[in-house]
Amino acid sequence: MKKISLILCFIILLPSMLCLGCDNGSEVGNIPDNLKEVEEYSIKGKTIRKGMTYSEVVDIIGKEGVDVGSGAVIIKWKLFFGKELYIWFSAYSGDTLNEFEVECIRIS
Repeated sequence: MKKISLILCFIILLPSMLCLGCDNGSEVGNIPDNLKEVEEYSIKGKTIRKGMTYSEVVDIIGKEGVDVGSGAVIIKWKLFFGKELYIWFSAYSGDTLNEFEVECIRIS
């Protein structure tokens, strides 16, 4: 009976421990853990800042990003020299993705 209880605890606790690790910087989905958060990011002579809408960001970058969030609205753009730009958008700032506002900017 003790062995069965121990096995059940292991089966239940292992996924929980893996989920807790997600909050501590481990890789979640397609989001690397070594991203640097920045207040703003300049590209093509224009600056992306917190509070800008998704459509404003797309106008600056020149293309749509790829949604990599799992529940959260996190959009990724591949940039030059292997860099990747990840932007978290607030889903509460508008009715459609184009109206969502930048909350957080991170770069690889």
